[in-house]
Amino acid sequence: MRPVQHSWLRYIAWLLLVTTSLATSAVQAQEATPSPAAIPDPQARDFGPVAARSPYRLALLIPFPDDPFWQAVRSAVVERAERDGVTVDVLELAAPSVPEQVAQIESAVRAEYDGILLGPIDETGAVPGIEAANAAGVPVIAIDVAPAGGEVVSVVQTDDFAAARLAGDFIAEEIGGEGQVLNLQGDLSSVVGQERDRGFREALSDIPEISVISVTANWDETEAFLEVRGRLPDPGTPVPDDELLSAVFAANAPMALGAAQAVDEAEADEVVVVGFGLTTETLTAIQRGRLTATVAEFPRRAGAIAVDLMVRHLNGEAVPSAVDSGAVIATRENLSSIPR
Repeated sequence: MRPVQHSWLRYIAWLLLVTTSLATSAVQAQEATPSPAAIPDPQARDFGPVAARSPYRLALLIPFPDDPFWQAVRSAVVERAERDGVTVDVLELAAPSVPEQVAQIESAVRAEYDGILLGPIDETGAVPGIEAANAAGVPVIAIDVAPAGGEVVSVVQTDDFAAARLAGDFIAEEIGGEGQVLNLQGDLSSVVGQERDRGFREALSDIPEISVISVTANWDETEAFLEVRGRLPDPGTPVPDDELLSAVFAANAPMALGAAQAVDEAEADEVVVVGFGLTTETLTAIQRGRLTATVAEFPRRAGAIAVDLMVRHLNGEAVPSAVDSGAVIATRENLSSIPR
């Protein structure tokens, strides 16, 4: 059996190296742009806060306003904009419509905003809008999704591949390096779905005693419930050991909740369930023991970093073209230490 903790240690070492490097770059940048706060901000310690050299006007385009991730991004952007001395107007989509988002970007360009913070609906849909911003000389920073075209100053997002690897390493350790694992994939037409699936499967690929069954549940809670429930016996029903399910990985929060409900209904307490996304619902499920763990992203940190990068860019400073806003495995034991 592979010593699964090694990959986790390598990731921690890598994260410390990157953080040290970014922190050094931030100190150099702050020599050109004085920071209004002496104490590093825990949500964006590498890049800010930063003093704007002019009262810049920013537009934040939110693709999914009801999603807890984007609600946290919005809150952080508004807070950090005030600290950095800029204003931000929030534009939300009434429904996930690509034409409406492109129209929003074009409207922001006509309104002569100094910069646009964009949450793309997907990697391709917003490209015409980004190209319109490029033509008008309005800088764009993308949050959560890297656009497939146009030019953006930077992309601030979770490294979905690395984050899903964390889930795979955690599950491997929890089940002792052997067993049958169900991989509930999201929509594989999206880059996010592809990267979470690829990262998870790669984490387990060299452990021969673990078999992975991958099925698509399309980000849907009900589909995930039915998929998991159909693979679990009714309480008290004998099942051969080689057919028992040891663990489930769900690539988003709703699918994790569906999987947890199925495990609970089947009274299969021994099945490890790990999700992706720390929401109010997944947090409660972990606290109650229904969900073993979840990959926690840092949406507030992503929002704060996006503002700081835009202000630095508008101030004339160089900024990185991509920033991983980070992720960690959240369990009942460490929930209180994870910023939300």
